[in-house]
Amino acid sequence: FTGGSGQKLPTLITFTRYKRNRYLRFPWTYIGMFGDVPRPTFSVVLAKFIRVITPRGYVHVGVDVRGTGASFGNRSVDLSSAEIADFSEVLEWVKQQAWSNGRVGATGVSYDGITAAMLAAQGGLDAAGILFSPVHFAEDILVPGGVLNIGFTNTYSVFVKAQESNR
Repeated sequence: FTGGSGQKLPTLITFTRYKRNRYLRFPWTYIGMFGDVPRPTFSVVLAKFIRVITPRGYVHVGVDVRGTGASFGNRSVDLSSAEIADFSEVLEWVKQQAWSNGRVGATGVSYDGITAAMLAAQGGLDAAGILFSPVHFAEDILVPGGVLNIGFTNTYSVFVKAQESNR
C-alpha cells in the first residue's frame, strides 16, 4: 500500500507466515466497526499498521513467506535457508520500484519480527522494528505455573498446519 501519493517514499516490509490476506467471515466481518479494514480479505493486524504508517509517508509491502498464504514454494521448516534468501530478493525488488526512494525498513512481532531480524542480519536494510514476543512464551503460554499447556500446543499446531496449507 502506497497511500496513493505518487511520490518516491520509504518502505516498511512485513514478512509473515500467517497469511497477509485472509477472508473474514461472520462474526469477524464486524471488526470494521472498530476501524476500517481495507477489504474483507485483509489481515486486521496489518490493516491497523498500514492505517498508521501510510498517512505518514511510508509504503507498506506485506509478503507471505515461501510456501504460505499466496506465496509459491514449499515449506519444510521455519526460516529455511531458501526462505531467508527470499528476504533479500524482496528487499532488492522493493528498492527498484518506481514508488521506492530506496530506504527500506522491516518490522514485525513474533515470527514476523524474527524475519525482520534475519533480513537485517543480511545487510542492506535501513531500519528494523522488532518485537519478538509480547509475552514470555514458556512461562506465560507453554508451561504456565509449571503445567504443560497441551491445549495450546495442540491447537496452535493445527492452526499453523492449516495456515500453511491455505485452509
